[in-house]
Amino acid sequence: MDGSFAAAASDVKECAAIVASFVIERVRADAGSRFIQGRRTPPLTVETSHADLKLFAERRLRRVPEGAARGLVGWANGRYRAQLFGGMPTARELLALSARGERCVSLLDDERGLQFALHDLEHLEKFFDGEHHVGQVGFFSALETALADPEWAKLEDGFDAEWRRERDRVLADMNGAALFLYCALKGRLRQACDRGGLDFRERLSLLHRLLRMPTTVAAAGDVFVSRQSPVEAAKILVAHFESCAVNHASS
Repeated sequence: MDGSFAAAASDVKECAAIVASFVIERVRADAGSRFIQGRRTPPLTVETSHADLKLFAERRLRRVPEGAARGLVGWANGRYRAQLFGGMPTARELLALSARGERCVSLLDDERGLQFALHDLEHLEKFFDGEHHVGQVGFFSALETALADPEWAKLEDGFDAEWRRERDRVLADMNGAALFLYCALKGRLRQACDRGGLDFRERLSLLHRLLRMPTTVAAAGDVFVSRQSPVEAAKILVAHFESCAVNHASS
């Protein structure tokens, strides 16, 4: 983990201010005097006098999505938890952060820097969505535990490189409801089995055991594939992942 850009871990506002200045500098370099596109109506409330953070809260900036602005302000105000990286964390590092209720914001000192910073800020906003945050933390904590189990190698036996890429996309580059994340992982498991001519039901059963799903939860996971799936199965899965978050926090 490269901390060359990072402020003291305890100084949340300073970290957020570093990111605000980083983004503004690159937006201004790209758009010149037109980098400010107008007032934000209504303005976001940011609890600081830092000029660049206030600019984010009060003005619309070129190429800066609404979610990224809200993510940065939420972080500056201490409502969102994130760590500042001076490089790209690994997929496993990102999973570990998500499992304990945090995200990352990466500052890359190259042509990808603006894109990556905005991408991370948008994910930060999605991760702390009030309705789905606890379920997301629970899903990621269950997945982190599963990956650490020696039996995980059996789950992946015979899978190709595409599975590994898609697995890492789910654990490091997706946010949303726990049901969405579960379906994304389940769908990629099915695709990997299809490509390798392997038994999907057998691998799904093993995945459920690795995710520490009791029998009733695993049965719900068997039938849940989309929003059209039984409502009761959805409720069971959500309750399970939310309980994983609570248990992880207390361990």
